[in-house]
Amino acid sequence: YRTVKTYNTSVLTTKSKSLAKKYKNKLSKGISPQEAVASLHKGDDTPIILSNRVIKEKELPQGQQLSNGVSDIIEEDDSYIIYNVTAITKARQQSLDEVRGIVISDYQKEIESKLVDNIKSRSTITVNKEVLNTLIKKYDK
Repeated sequence: YRTVKTYNTSVLTTKSKSLAKKYKNKLSKGISPQEAVASLHKGDDTPIILSNRVIKEKELPQGQQLSNGVSDIIEEDDSYIIYNVTAITKARQQSLDEVRGIVISDYQKEIESKLVDNIKSRSTITVNKEVLNTLIKKYDK
């Protein structure tokens, strides 16, 4: 059982490429993401979405690689996205204490599956249609 690589990020999404460029420029000068967005809102009413997210590596757009700092501007559909990565957590093997419940659950599922397969292989199931039809008539009201 392993964790996946994750990125702590602030993500800016906008429809304006020029706003995305200005945002990236402000971040490269050391301005915080919140201050950068606030200053961009003063001169333009184009919607800007800034969210803080933990992103799993498999959630990244195809072929996209992230490193600490500000990403390039990514065009996706009709929007422009910039990731500001503040921390990267590498994938690692989890300790038994972290996954004990999951391991027990997986083991129980495996045992149940084998038990059901064993019972199916040794038994035949027949349906008494007369009793079934009686029950259907009784409870189908």
